Amino acid sequence: MTNQIVVSETPYDDIVNGMTDKLIKMADELDEGDELKDKLYALGQQVSPVIEGMDDDEFTRAKIPNVKLKHGVGGESAPEETRAGQLYSDRLEHFGTEFTFLPLYNHKSRAYFAPGGTRPECSSLDGKIGFKYGDCKSCPYGQYEEGKTSECKSGRTVYVLASDLSGLYRINFSKTSLKAGEQMVRMFSAPASFAFEYTLGVDKAQQQTGAKSTYYYLTTKRGEKTDPKVFELCRVIAPYFAAGHKKSKFIRDETLKLTGGGSAPANGAPLNALDTHGESAPNTDAIDFSESV
Repeated sequence: MTNQIVVSETPYDDIVNGMTDKLIKMADELDEGDELKDKLYALGQQVSPVIEGMDDDEFTRAKIPNVKLKHGVGGESAPEETRAGQLYSDRLEHFGTEFTFLPLYNHKSRAYFAPGGTRPECSSLDGKIGFKYGDCKSCPYGQYEEGKTSECKSGRTVYVLASDLSGLYRINFSKTSLKAGEQMVRMFSAPASFAFEYTLGVDKAQQQTGAKSTYYYLTTKRGEKTDPKVFELCRVIAPYFAAGHKKSKFIRDETLKLTGGGSAPANGAPLNALDTHGESAPNTDAIDFSESV
């Protein structure tokens, strides 16, 4: 059974819900034939598509696809032409070995996968509070022990605009790819993270223990300075992600209060009744956005 979101309004709704109108207005003001016009319309629809809901109600849910690396280990829903060591999106777009983008916002994250699990049992929007097990510092799954790896992995989530303005995407840097995400964040320059474009690439290495098999990981490098016109577009869109991330954290915190959430119990029992194996409540897939932290 899927639990329902218990928080219906937040202080950030106007910014998140108003982005579509803002982008469409910008598009309307451009001359016919301007190549940016159709791209703005498409971006406006992406941040707030209208979906038919129950009882003929309508609700909006942003769809931000992930850019993924195919590892070639099976169970990966990649385009047919995508080979191991190449990039793709979960919209089944094939990118090959490089994807160029403008970083709009980023945040720390954490995710815990139970042994054998394919979906996170608990995750955190900020690396501080998990939806299921609460305070990350006191959670037994996140404790560091010398000689052992933590069961809960740290990560860096970055929301980006494709350099060709074809869409907005999410890139999750974790495990062996976390270093690339953290290095990129340290390269961000004033006046904003999108002052330069960046290229996501792929490299490979060999396991030093066990079967010593080859594995792939993400890389990042900084490229050209952003075109002034595109820079202004990024400046318009970036607050949408900042407000969306704050909205997600607000819903999480209020929901945990209302459902009796607190710090994780020592025995690892569920923090509350949230169903984190299906669409968890609060369900923030649509608003898992970011702020620089």
